[in-house]
Formats: sequence, C-alpha cells, structure tokens
Amino acid sequence: MNFTLDDDASQIVYSSGWGIQSPGSAALDEYFDHTYHVAEQNGASVNLTFTGSAIAIYGSTGPGHVRSLL
Repeated sequence: MNFTLDDDASQIVYSSGWGIQSPGSAALDEYFDHTYHVAEQNGASVNLTFTGSAIAIYGSTGPGHVRSLL
C-alpha cells in the first residue's frame, strides 16, 4: 500500500530555519496540494518517521535546491 504525504502533513517535523510559500504565489499551481517548504538557513532539517520498506521524496531540483542524506 502506498501513501502520499504533502509537505505540510503533521507527520513531517521541521527544525527551525524553514519557511513556507506565500499564499499569493503564482508558482503554487506547480506543487502538489499547492504547498511547499523552503530551507532558509544552513543546517535546517526535516524528520519523518515511518514503518515500511521504502520511501520516495519528490521536490524541486536545481543548483542548491536539495541535499538529502538518506
């Protein structure tokens, strides 16, 4: 069974240093469920605890957009 969580799901815990989109942003149409988080400080982290055999993370790409340690 698969589950899709949006970035604002309560199961996802963000450290300090994260921001959220502006509600008036025209770019929201490009994101799942019209939301996104952005790391605004070095060292910002996110935690998701799950039970299962795999996880897939989807996000924007480009220079400096994401560095994950899975």
